[in-house]
Amino acid sequence: MLFGLRERLHNTDESVAPVVEEPVVEPVAEDKAATTVVEDTPVEPVKEPVKATWPEDWRTHMAGGDEKELERLARFGSPSDVYGSYRKMEAKMSDGSLRADFPADGSDDDKTAWRKANGIPEAAAGYYDALEDGLTIGDDDKPFLDNFFEAAASENMRPREVNKAVSWYFSMQEQAALQRQEVDAQQKQATEDALHAEWGGEYRPNLNAIHGMLDMAPNGVKEILFNSRDAEGVPIFSRPDVVKYMAQLSKDINPTGIPIPDGGTNAIGSMEARVQEITQVMKTNPNQYWGNQAMQDELYKLNAGLARLKPAS
Repeated sequence: MLFGLRERLHNTDESVAPVVEEPVVEPVAEDKAATTVVEDTPVEPVKEPVKATWPEDWRTHMAGGDEKELERLARFGSPSDVYGSYRKMEAKMSDGSLRADFPADGSDDDKTAWRKANGIPEAAAGYYDALEDGLTIGDDDKPFLDNFFEAAASENMRPREVNKAVSWYFSMQEQAALQRQEVDAQQKQATEDALHAEWGGEYRPNLNAIHGMLDMAPNGVKEILFNSRDAEGVPIFSRPDVVKYMAQLSKDINPTGIPIPDGGTNAIGSMEARVQEITQVMKTNPNQYWGNQAMQDELYKLNAGLARLKPAS
C-alpha cells in the first residue's frame, strides 16, 4: 500500500500538474496621510478694493499749489463738506447776514447806495409794503406803527427786520388778548357765583335794577362803565362790591324798581308823575287804593326815593 503511494508521488506523468504554492502577500500598512478625506469648505470671493469717491490728494488739487489754502482745506473732511459750507454762506448772503454795515462815516452817496442795496425805503411809510400779506392794520395800530417805522428808518433797519418785529408785536398782542378774555370769563363767573349765593332769588331783579338805573344816564355812560377796568385790570362789574353798590344805588334812585316811563331823562319828574297818579286814585277811588297793597307799597317807595333824590329845602 505504501509502495503504491510512493509511485503516485514520484509519477512524472505530464498529465499530472505539479502543485505550485501561492506566494504569501504581506498586508501593506495604510497611509493615513494619503487617505485623509478633505472636507468641502466655502471659498470666500476675492474682495475688490473699494474705490474712493474722491482722490486722496483732492485738497492739493483744489488748493492749486497755495499752501495757505491747503491749510484751510484741511478743516474739511471731503469736497462735500466744502460745498455745504458754501451753501451756508450763500444762505447768509441771501438773508442779509453777511452784508456790509451801514457806512456811517461815508458820503451821502455811499449811504444812499447802501440803503438802496439793502432795500430800505426812502420814506418810513415804505415799511408798510414789507409787512406780511394778510396782516390787518387797524386805525388804532397805525399811530404806533408810524412812530416805529420812523425809528426804524433812522436806524437803517432792513425791511426784513422790521417785518419780523411787527409780526412779533401783533402776535404778542393777540396772545395777551386771548389770555385777558380767559381771565375776564373766570372773574365774571366767580362774581356771578358769589352774588347768586348772597342774593338768591333777588339776583336777577337786582341786575335789572342796575341796568334800568344806568339807562337813565346820559348816552354812552352805561357802555363806558361796563367796559371800564380797575387799576389791576379787572372789569369793574366783575367785582362783587361794585355790583352790590350799584344795586343799592339803583334802589335809592328808583325804589319801586319799575321802568322809568320817559327812559330816564327826568327820573324825579317821572316818579312825581307816578305819585300823582296813585294819589288821584286814592282820592277818587279810595276803595281801590286801600284794597291794593302793592299800590300802597309803590307810593311809599316813590315818596322815600324822592326824599333821597330831591335836595333838602
